[in-house]
Amino acid sequence: MQTVISAAEMVTPVGINMPQSFASVRADITRMREAGDIYWCMADDPDFEDGTPLVAATLSYLENGRKKRGRPVEWLAHVAAQAFINLRPNTGLSLSDFCEAGMFMALPPPRPEWGPALQEEFVYHFHNAVELDIFPVEEFAYIGHAGTLSLIKSAQARLAAGQIRYALLGGVDSYLFSDWLEPLDQDYRIKSDRNIDGF
Repeated sequence: MQTVISAAEMVTPVGINMPQSFASVRADITRMREAGDIYWCMADDPDFEDGTPLVAATLSYLENGRKKRGRPVEWLAHVAAQAFINLRPNTGLSLSDFCEAGMFMALPPPRPEWGPALQEEFVYHFHNAVELDIFPVEEFAYIGHAGTLSLIKSAQARLAAGQIRYALLGGVDSYLFSDWLEPLDQDYRIKSDRNIDGF
């Protein structure tokens, strides 16, 4: 069996779609900004120093959506839906084709106010945004960045078994929640005045 990638898409801080994102990367555009509205990083000596605002690349063009969808489950579904909305016209698939498609999505590992227990709500928000019913096969991997690669084998098996004719693989992540950032900050993993080589 031969598997073909027929379309790809993304949503990033430097572009609303894949071509724009790649052009921004080539042009060395990062769109980093102070994001004190999201999080203030800890000071080296909090008794004598103020903290500093988080420096991050946010999805500024989706910022209105972020304000309306403040919970992680809503925000992650919104970002994933935006990528799918961008992808859909590039696939060449009709509405009836999507009835034979499986969706395989990598999601962040469990974090405060986020995890597999919220999968049903995530699916609801995602499908509500993309205005499509649930796919006949939907699989999620809560393992973060490498999750999409881990789902390829499952997608290939479903295709080979004839359970689906098309597979949609993707992933979504975001760290821009104070409850998610604080433990990273405590562990010196966020770039700030007290940790100049964080992310």
